[in-house]
Amino acid sequence: MPKCRRRKTFTLVVAGSEVELNPIYKAAYAHDSLILSIWHAIRLYCWNQGSAIPLAFDLKDSEEMGMVRTTIRMLIPLEKQSEALEILESTIEETRFEPGCVSCRIYRGVEDARAIMLEEFWMSEEDVQHHLRSAKYRKILLVIEMATEPPEIRFDTIAQTSGVETIEQARIQTR
Repeated sequence: MPKCRRRKTFTLVVAGSEVELNPIYKAAYAHDSLILSIWHAIRLYCWNQGSAIPLAFDLKDSEEMGMVRTTIRMLIPLEKQSEALEILESTIEETRFEPGCVSCRIYRGVEDARAIMLEEFWMSEEDVQHHLRSAKYRKILLVIEMATEPPEIRFDTIAQTSGVETIEQARIQTR
């Protein structure tokens, strides 16, 4: 069973009404569990208020900052891929236990076998900055140096999220 860590207090904003979710616990490998817990809290809140479940919601932490998604897409020569993946896999195993880390994943390209993408979700910009200054991050920089082309690097702040309900709403509106 994964270890659990206590997270910050969160405020969920649904249709202009704030609901405090305190505390939220996060399992080290359970980003989906965090989202599921939030979704269940939304459903319970809406049910108690007698209102419809919203199509989207805003999630704000106590510092009014959004979650941050980082991605690095690299083209690594096939002869260096096993070394690159070994470094990345060991690094993300450690990173998952850093304060503020929601999840880390490695993806491999289907259309281009040289493509490797590292994706991380962080609770705040401060957590990302701490991670970027860490000794562990030097290993990621070493893998980037193996790339045959400049990598695609993105830092996206997530202020709003939705799920399957957006697809359902769009499909309803086209009928």
